[in-house]
Amino acid sequence: MNLRPTWTWPSGSLLNYCFKAALAALVGYALSYGDAWNAMYSAFSAALVVGTSRGEDTGSAANRMRGSVAGIIVGVSCALAQLPPYLSVSLGIGATAWLCVGWGWGIPAARIGATLCAATVLAHSGDAIDYTLHRALNTLIGIGCGLLVSYFVLPVRGRDALAASASKALKASSQLLARLAEPEHRLVGEEGLAVVAGIHDLDKVLTDARKEFGGEEERLRRIARDVAIGCLGTVTAALAFSELQREGTTEQLQVLKQRAQALAERAAREPAWSTVFPADEQPHAEAQKEQAAELALHGLELGLSNVERTLDALGL
Repeated sequence: MNLRPTWTWPSGSLLNYCFKAALAALVGYALSYGDAWNAMYSAFSAALVVGTSRGEDTGSAANRMRGSVAGIIVGVSCALAQLPPYLSVSLGIGATAWLCVGWGWGIPAARIGATLCAATVLAHSGDAIDYTLHRALNTLIGIGCGLLVSYFVLPVRGRDALAASASKALKASSQLLARLAEPEHRLVGEEGLAVVAGIHDLDKVLTDARKEFGGEEERLRRIARDVAIGCLGTVTAALAFSELQREGTTEQLQVLKQRAQALAERAAREPAWSTVFPADEQPHAEAQKEQAAELALHGLELGLSNVERTLDALGL
């Protein structure tokens, strides 16, 4: 682990995020209820909601609301029970996590609830209900302010986030394909990991986009699937290439390397996203679906064959 700090001037989307977080905190503070101490909850709730895209921010807002509900219920209960502080905080945080995980809200919501519960039982056991009401109200104000900034100030739609993620994944695939086309054998580990990371990022972006209000989940899912299939094909080709190289160069391998070079050049281009995200469905959508199904069947057959080979090699 490299602990040495490095500095890079924020730019582009990162700079936009810094501006939006500051603006959300300002609006949250201005619209808060109560004194400056209570306004703190509105300000940082608004800032913590703002992230990289509308969908991600909507998910963050949901986590804050769910975690706050669990933290309020458990924190007030522990405070009214008048248990010793060490017992209240340990049981309270455990119970908050148990509720969040049990309801399927996830660990992020549990972490938020744990902070609210701990603050209630350790610092506000004498005025738990009054503190909780003020904090809950300001948290809601902050969440609303954060979502307003996310959706209307330099908004990042799901399609924008997916376009950026897909471009990054295609670039990684292009670099890996270019390595396959090189005359001499070279390891492709780092490039392969970059492609896998691109697939993981596509999945995250698509998951976030599904949470966006008024999004276009089905269209984004098809695009993400097509890009992911291409990336998986690149990784599969790289693994097969490594095995073929150990068997020696053949005429057919040279032909495939030339094909890899051509594909690398195509993958390096920036897609025209205005045509990839048309206003309406493309006219040949049914034919495209049939073609995609055929390719998926070939991919399934190849994947199962690779799994079978691995299990045979392990004697399973």
